[in-house]
Amino acid sequence: MPLHQRQKLLLLLILLVATAVRVVGFITQSPPGPEHDEVANWLIDKSILAGEHAVYFTQAYGHEAGFHYWQTLFVWLVGDNVLALRAPAALLGVLSVAVTYALNRRLFGRNAALIIAAIIAVLFMPVFYSRLALRAISLPVTAGLCACFFWDWLKTGQRKFLILAAVLAGLSSYTYLASRALPIFFIGWFIALALLHRMRVGHTAKDWLTFAAVYLLVSLPLILFLQNPANVETRVGEVDGPLQAMLAGDLRPVLQNSLAILGGFGFSGDPLWRQGVAFQPIFEPLFAIFFYVGLITALIKIRDMRYSFLLIWLGASVIPSVVTIDAPSTIRMILMVPVTATFPVVGLEQILNRFGISLVSTEVPKNPAVIHSYPQLSTRKGELSTTKLNFAWIALLTASCLVFYASRTMRDITQTWPTSTEVRFVWQEAFAQIGRDIDQTPQIADVSIAGWTPDTMDDPTMELVTKRGDVTRRHFGRVGTIETLVIPPHPHTIYRPSDLPFDPIIESQILANYDTELIDAFTRYRSTAPAELELMGEGVTVTHPPSGNELRFVGHQPITTNNDEIKLLTVWQVGAIPAPAAPNTKLFLHLVDVDGNLLAQHDGLDAPHRFWQTGDLLVQLHSVPQDSAAAELRLGAYVGAPPWERFVQADGRDVIVIPLP
Repeated sequence: MPLHQRQKLLLLLILLVATAVRVVGFITQSPPGPEHDEVANWLIDKSILAGEHAVYFTQAYGHEAGFHYWQTLFVWLVGDNVLALRAPAALLGVLSVAVTYALNRRLFGRNAALIIAAIIAVLFMPVFYSRLALRAISLPVTAGLCACFFWDWLKTGQRKFLILAAVLAGLSSYTYLASRALPIFFIGWFIALALLHRMRVGHTAKDWLTFAAVYLLVSLPLILFLQNPANVETRVGEVDGPLQAMLAGDLRPVLQNSLAILGGFGFSGDPLWRQGVAFQPIFEPLFAIFFYVGLITALIKIRDMRYSFLLIWLGASVIPSVVTIDAPSTIRMILMVPVTATFPVVGLEQILNRFGISLVSTEVPKNPAVIHSYPQLSTRKGELSTTKLNFAWIALLTASCLVFYASRTMRDITQTWPTSTEVRFVWQEAFAQIGRDIDQTPQIADVSIAGWTPDTMDDPTMELVTKRGDVTRRHFGRVGTIETLVIPPHPHTIYRPSDLPFDPIIESQILANYDTELIDAFTRYRSTAPAELELMGEGVTVTHPPSGNELRFVGHQPITTNNDEIKLLTVWQVGAIPAPAAPNTKLFLHLVDVDGNLLAQHDGLDAPHRFWQTGDLLVQLHSVPQDSAAAELRLGAYVGAPPWERFVQADGRDVIVIPLP
């Protein structure tokens, strides 16, 4: 078989392995569930399908639009599910491997490119971001292709390649925030070409101006959009502390970040579990040594255009992490993916040179506008690609990288990372398991689900992780101890993430008679009979006149007091709800003295009323500080938004008086 065909087969093998490690178990196993950012992406995709179009979406701290249109295509074709959200990122991850090969083939030849692509195919960092339904992985694809065409222009001088590079550079602006580093690369590259490589700037000024104009033209809609203060990227202001310190004259945070990033390749990596295995460096010790040797080699050979290209690309890629918190942040450095594995291969080359073997091609750009000389690499035995035996060594090196890093990455992806407590929380493993339990239990029809974000993200998350459309869902809860409970009519099931506890009073007084079962990440409560609660107080109905919404006060349990606090458990029943789109209803409890002066108050009911169904019971635990001057408690309901209108009884009163014992 001709050599080039064997190389193509080896590349195909690399891409197949890259696909496997990006998709095996990426729906239900790792990540264990949909993270809030992934759910937010889906909501943006749905808005696109509903006709809302933009170059930049301001939701979820602000998102460039490019990845969303790509992802929306899959949602349209596959449906509203996690597969449709993560498959686009996985495909882009595989494409990033192909782009990495294409770029490094131009720089260092097929042999080196195959090994570099093999490493990127199975290295944890690019694999990890290819398994998430997030937009960051799109940047290495567009920017890497831009670099390919830019190098083609340098090599041939043909302007069509330059224009293609400029278009792709502009499209990169619509991928991810770290694309803002790409102009820094081109500015640095222009300076390097002029100073290090004696580029005759006058001969290429028109080409550079053309490149800049096309780049700007393609990026202009986004630039104009972000000029509006109302569209400012709020997330940037939350993480740019080192940049602000530098602008104020304090360089210490930036220098500390730079050292952390340099060490992140072999000593201690990204500190956040949401961005991989916390503190794990990008390379294990052996390849870390190769990386640092390659970095030193590139610095020594900086007058070789290829090595200066690598250094400037890497330098530009890490800038977003240098000027922000939590360095080294791999997601903010994701632009470096096409050259990440190039440095250890360059370092490996130095070792192989000792044996008269070279992985790296000596081919250089032939653009007549560039006049320079390149140091000749050690090639005493010629190119490895010239004999069958040498191709076997290339295949062996490639296979070794695939096997070693694939096993390491899959261990981290499927065992180390998803078992972290933080990962299980952030990627909502409990909700994913609840969704599967609902799907596997046909008799479940009415459910009430506790969560951390019932107002915003809990319901769309459950919509993503459940396949059934015949289940009525209620959502309630908050961060911390839950003091609200929504009880559907019997029969029903209540779900609670196991690490989100009910207040003990609700657990013991309301849920004691339920069939309770702890199932890994969630606890399930099944009603065994209609709710029979022993309550005090005369039931009255309160109404919000503008909306017509009604609540019936069923009663309260005896007041619990101690030296510091008064606790009151109240139960309400949902009546008419003609206006479910109105602002959420809240309950208040006021502690007053004999003159009606307010001494203390508690506002609660963490249960968005858009999920309520007529007949549901609402349980709320109120707590107020004990006060010796207290005379009575006053209870009521109000609309939780200005002008804070209260619900009223038939006689016009807006409070229910509960005497103190």
